[in-house]
Amino acid sequence: MSASFELTAGSHVRVHRHVAIRLVLLVFLFAGCATNTQPTAEVGNKPRVKQRDFAIIITKENQTHYFDNRHPHCLAYRLPGEWIHGMQEAAIVTPDRRHFIGVALINTTPGQSDTNEVSRIVSMLQKDTEKDWGHVPSRTTPFPAKRPGAVLLEFETVVVTPEAAARALGPDKPKVGQEARIHRRVVAPLIPGVIMIVTVQDVNDAREVLDTIEVTENPRCWEQTIRERFPGVL
Repeated sequence: MSASFELTAGSHVRVHRHVAIRLVLLVFLFAGCATNTQPTAEVGNKPRVKQRDFAIIITKENQTHYFDNRHPHCLAYRLPGEWIHGMQEAAIVTPDRRHFIGVALINTTPGQSDTNEVSRIVSMLQKDTEKDWGHVPSRTTPFPAKRPGAVLLEFETVVVTPEAAARALGPDKPKVGQEARIHRRVVAPLIPGVIMIVTVQDVNDAREVLDTIEVTENPRCWEQTIRERFPGVL
């Protein structure tokens, strides 16, 4: 079986919003296979709303709609099944905690191409990982999605240290010496001047985000859009 645990670490990357870029996300590996637990759908067609601070999750017809309403650039994306708020700000998980998504925005360096900026951010993520785990072999490959220029960053498995175990969040703590895999990151251009990092356990979830993501510069973010798409939920 596999289960996800979240560990915190300080950020060394300049970000547009308060998201832990150096959030160390691990999948701890156990003998056997994970069960395929289906998310619970809502009863009928009435949307269900989960709001925490600036983030709104609306579930309707077995689809989850995530809206970020902090300040422009405001994100929105859609996922199949049911998702809930995670422990970290701007993070969501499935109820069984086997899927995780966190999206962060990085302001790019003026005058640099998207390709150069994606490579720079990948390098920064690799260096940040080394600060927590030492040298961890990794690979970067093109990531096919509707948005061009995306790359997938994957690391080899690591062994949980006492320091990492102490940083674990949630009631189920990992064991020192346990093997783990650092969550995958997809790095992709979003809009001019902004690169996004999508942190996931399952790369299919990242593809859903990239394929459905929307951005608004409206000062009130998604308020009017939510009222139009989901009358009565606000």
